Amino acid sequence: MLLHEKIAMIRKMNHISQEAFAEALSVSRQAVSKWENGTSIPDVQMLLKIADLYHITLDQLARDECELTLPWMPSAKEDAEAFCEDALDIQEYLGKICDVSMKSLRYNVIRNVKIVGRYKNMVCFIKNKKYGYFNFHKSQGILIKKEEDYSAMNELLPGKCSVYANTGSFFGGATYLFSSIDEIRESAIVLKTGDFRTVISFDDLSVILMSEKAF
Repeated sequence: MLLHEKIAMIRKMNHISQEAFAEALSVSRQAVSKWENGTSIPDVQMLLKIADLYHITLDQLARDECELTLPWMPSAKEDAEAFCEDALDIQEYLGKICDVSMKSLRYNVIRNVKIVGRYKNMVCFIKNKKYGYFNFHKSQGILIKKEEDYSAMNELLPGKCSVYANTGSFFGGATYLFSSIDEIRESAIVLKTGDFRTVISFDDLSVILMSEKAF
């Protein structure tokens, strides 16, 4: 798959307009249009920004021979041994800096996060001094890179955030930018985006990235 095809695919699979995509990258819509039709190529710094924004590797994005990860399909054995509520031994990962592989196109890899706790099926991590959460039922694996001191966090915090949710499909899903967690219920959160409010179950949540620094 060629670079311009990947850029267009990433944008369309996340249901983002060229205008919104351009705004997120601080470029013009015309620039995005040229990238997608192959008449121009983003520079290295812009490729890194796209890769970081959509949590894929630079190789996956830039190298023609590297395909984007295909949808994860469990074998019959894997399906029978699917995660139960207590399947993740969080103790193994506490205080570890990790790369987390997710079963979604929007967040294919969450890189360099420090795992610090767990709330229901959401694993709490710190990145860039901000809290985040990922759904361990939607994780394909966790690569431990190193260990650091940590302070435990086993709560889901209200506040400003970006949220990605999907119902289990690798493709698609919904991304909520410039939002806030308005209410935390027993089995769902109430998310507010402008005047719009929506209820998202913990099963459908994939990744939450808090906007404000925790410390």
